Amino acid sequence: MISFADIQYRYTVEEYLEKLEMPRRIEVKSMFEVSNLALDMTRRYERASDPLPEIWIRSTLTPNGEAMPGRIYLSEGLINTCLDISLPPDCHSTLELPNNLMLPLPQFALTFCLVHEYMHISRKHNECSIEIGDSQRFSLATEYDADLCSTAVIYRLAQQFYKDSASDRDVRTITLFAILWVTLALPQSDLATTHSSTAERIFSTYTKVCSLTQRLGAPPDPSCAGPECRQVAEYMPQVLLRLAKLHADLHLEKGRILKQILAGFVPGPQRFEAAEAWEEIREIVVAVSEKPKD
Repeated sequence: MISFADIQYRYTVEEYLEKLEMPRRIEVKSMFEVSNLALDMTRRYERASDPLPEIWIRSTLTPNGEAMPGRIYLSEGLINTCLDISLPPDCHSTLELPNNLMLPLPQFALTFCLVHEYMHISRKHNECSIEIGDSQRFSLATEYDADLCSTAVIYRLAQQFYKDSASDRDVRTITLFAILWVTLALPQSDLATTHSSTAERIFSTYTKVCSLTQRLGAPPDPSCAGPECRQVAEYMPQVLLRLAKLHADLHLEKGRILKQILAGFVPGPQRFEAAEAWEEIREIVVAVSEKPKD
């Protein structure tokens, strides 16, 4: 496979914006403004000493992203996928959201993808691969790690975005909405060798959203044993099923596939290969990512 870094044609974000027509230029600029805000927030939260990586845009139309120390590559196809996500009709009423609540799905979708790539850098997955050894199981584990970390970032971003204008239930619903929509919009065949299955990614994201506590800095509650997350776990299954209905109504055949995936959904902790692979290397990744520079 050719690395994105080996392909000659690429643009800075500013160069890419210049070649876009209005109003698309404004829309894409808005997406990157929100993404940059989330990256800066994540860097400060993690107290990272390294500067944020440069962001480059590849002109290929295949939705993809790649991270390496100091640089993130996003394809034009990935940007288009996020920007062109359709907002389902009647989504506010179906999801029981206030009618006047803004739903910045494209901004949150691109942010999820960009932060996912940043987490590969921040968590030093490349350095970990040297110590542990690269393999398909290692890729599953680190993609799982990046997914869960970026899910937490979207939740914290949504908290800041809505502040007092939305309830915590609304914030969690929108977080799951944005991540689910972009996950389903990406071509699954291109992810099959490195990422979990679509079902596993959906359930892992869902479980992470349920486990997060409202207070920044408070540890997550994976088993939802505490009163806050236990209450969240009581209503989130219905949110997930309503999202499946929305997707089925909008995307027909692909939506029916999602409904089939969710037909066997059982609320509560789920164990998947990626989660088990992550547990095998978690302590090493944490130790490497927190190791200070010489």
